[in-house]
Amino acid sequence: MEKLTERSRTVPRSLPLVFAILALCGLLSALGCTEKQALEPITLTMWLDASDGELEFYKSAAGEYGKANPRVSVEFVSTTFADLKPKLLGRPLSATAPDIVFLVHDWIGELATKKVLRPLAKPKEVQLEQSVQGLTYEDSLYALPMSFGVVSLIYNRALVKKAPQNFVELVAMARRLKSTKNVIPLLYDNKNFYYHAPFFFGFGAKLFDEKGRCSLSSPEAIESINFSLNLERDEIVPLKANHSAMVNMFCSGQVAMIITGPWDWVRIKQSGVEAAVAPLPLLPKGQKPKPFIGIHGFAITSSSQQAEQARKFIDFLTSPKIQRRALDKLGRMPTAISIYGDATIPKPAQVFFAQAQEAISMPNGPEMVQVWQQMNWAMARCFTRKETPEVILRKVSTTIDAMSAKSRGRIP
Repeated sequence: MEKLTERSRTVPRSLPLVFAILALCGLLSALGCTEKQALEPITLTMWLDASDGELEFYKSAAGEYGKANPRVSVEFVSTTFADLKPKLLGRPLSATAPDIVFLVHDWIGELATKKVLRPLAKPKEVQLEQSVQGLTYEDSLYALPMSFGVVSLIYNRALVKKAPQNFVELVAMARRLKSTKNVIPLLYDNKNFYYHAPFFFGFGAKLFDEKGRCSLSSPEAIESINFSLNLERDEIVPLKANHSAMVNMFCSGQVAMIITGPWDWVRIKQSGVEAAVAPLPLLPKGQKPKPFIGIHGFAITSSSQQAEQARKFIDFLTSPKIQRRALDKLGRMPTAISIYGDATIPKPAQVFFAQAQEAISMPNGPEMVQVWQQMNWAMARCFTRKETPEVILRKVSTTIDAMSAKSRGRIP
């Protein structure tokens, strides 16, 4: 019995050594595993809608990033704008889903609601307020802002010596241009709600009231559409105006002024027309037009297995250095505030940035899908003049409220 007791005392003395050896082996194994992981290559996949020039730009930026981070490479998958969101929604958690997606901000609500995107920490750089607001849904940021788009007045300096300050001046100028120059005074895509938004919000209209109900049939909304109808009636804006006609005719010198954004500026510069950008003219009672501002940004998907590396890469892509380069090479307006303190920023970019201060961030909730569909139909219907704006907008408001109620599972 005593021997047993003695033995029982002896065995435990060796156990600490055994445990220490095992622990050391485990540590060495873990260190080896960590070292191996540190050497393994990482491939990030990004989906985006991009032209050849844009794709080349982002590939070049990824190559620059790769030189400083040799383990990281980026595979770009370019797809059409119309297909990008459906493809993402079709396989949000699959192995073939991307790590990063370059998107427009009005998708954020739908993608966040369906758990497709990963919430992100705030950007490192101070950004245009509307850009962060647009990429935020229910108090969570879902993408880092890269660029913005907003409409302003672009005019042919050979036809218009000084941009009109208000629409009273613009109408008077338009009549002189028609009689002396035989050109179209003003052209914009007046049946597209996006291009009508400066007047809609400038007259004081709202998309939704305080209770979340559609308010598209308000007196202010009706006034804004009548304003646009009168521009056509008075032959300030021609019949059958549309975006492609606007750009083509301006670039050929047939139009004096257009309302569009930086997405058309590169082509306009290449056309040889001596053009300039100015703020949108004030409305008849001195109201400031309030256009929509659209934001492009980089989001990380919920299914990404490389979220940490993906965040580091999009931090690089959205840095002031790359944003400024995108302005110079692609004409994309930067969202990083610090860039606009540079005296070398082109005048058009400064004007677009100033216009953005007056802009309304496009709502990014899921209900906006219906707003776009219904309001674009309503705008086209109003210009047929077969029904009054009051009747058309009441129909649209009722439809949107019903569809919103259905999507929330309640009866209006």
